[in-house]
Amino acid sequence: MNEKNYTRIVDVLGRVVLPAELRNRLGIQDGAAVSVSLDEESGAIVIRPVK
Repeated sequence: MNEKNYTRIVDVLGRVVLPAELRNRLGIQDGAAVSVSLDEESGAIVIRPVK
């Protein structure tokens, strides 16, 4: 897997801005629904587009 890491700040409402490069690669457009889950084993937050 070709991994590129991004550092983002969580605002007071808990929002994180996804980089445009990631949104474009995943086909996530303004207003699109995404699934957010936690991989408890690795502690990773997983964001996937809802098709």
